[in-house]
Amino acid sequence: MKPVRYRNPAIMLMPLAVAAGLLLLPFGPVFAAEATTQIEAPVTLNSRIEITSDTVKLGDVFNNAGKYADRPIGRSPDPGKNVMLDARWLMKVARAFNLEWRPASQFETASVVRVSQAIDATVIRTAIRDEIDRRNGTGNDYDLELDNSFMTLHVPTDRPATLGIEQLQVDDRTQRFTAMLVAPRDNPVIRKPIAGKLYRLVEVPVPVRRIMRGETITERDIEMIDMRAGGLAGQSIVDPSMLIGQAAKRTLRTGAPVASNSIEPPVLIKKGSLVTVRARSANMVLTARAKAMESGGMNEVVRVMNMHSNRVIEAVVSGPGQLDIALPGGIAMN
Repeated sequence: MKPVRYRNPAIMLMPLAVAAGLLLLPFGPVFAAEATTQIEAPVTLNSRIEITSDTVKLGDVFNNAGKYADRPIGRSPDPGKNVMLDARWLMKVARAFNLEWRPASQFETASVVRVSQAIDATVIRTAIRDEIDRRNGTGNDYDLELDNSFMTLHVPTDRPATLGIEQLQVDDRTQRFTAMLVAPRDNPVIRKPIAGKLYRLVEVPVPVRRIMRGETITERDIEMIDMRAGGLAGQSIVDPSMLIGQAAKRTLRTGAPVASNSIEPPVLIKKGSLVTVRARSANMVLTARAKAMESGGMNEVVRVMNMHSNRVIEAVVSGPGQLDIALPGGIAMN
């Protein structure tokens, strides 16, 4: 192969062109190559370049770059970021080092990615929560929400991916908090502000299954979950004892708080059914068959019609198919 003679003694490389935004990364000067460069193998473009260091080298971009492969040609993007090298810039670099390479088209590109260690929003929330608990001893009776729920810190691979929380402040009135994130924790190279809000949590009983209208709620039908106090409706039931043994007035959804107007005592007497009415006094108990004129639950007063006299009276529901009335004292004595 005929040697290619390098004639330009001092070429300044153009900056890296970022595909989105046209942000330019400055490059230092490229020193003159030797007078003659022998290329023994085909030069090919590395279209995806993963970098861990602060600089991009010629050999990172081009395979078989020869004796100048270790020559730095630009700064790497920030950890976790990437830049696109376009065909025009790549051609200028190849010419500067007498590399026998040409782009296949004007649209050919190479992507430079700076490898990093990611600290995501879940880790950040946990660290802030731990710091609040350490300072205030508030326990886990609150929820924490970041203003930027997708925040991620990218730490260089040569540093430990540890996170520290500094300058933490919580407003007791608004429950807003601010803090400074630092990474790594002991020798920070990243400092980033963060803000968010705390929400008080309460335990709420919710159905573990879909409960249909008229079904009686049992202890097995509910579970306790934490919910934000501010997100509960005013009629939401928080005491499980107020649910157990009650009947659904309407369908109750799985996992949703139950409003007090969505339940009622279970129907023990159905309208039109035959029931037993007990008339009690201190000395005796009289029973009679009657027909329920309306439905009712435990301890509710409903109207029933005596099947013998057709007289309509009121009685108190005391059990399934059973009602009680109290006899006046004079009748009881007779």
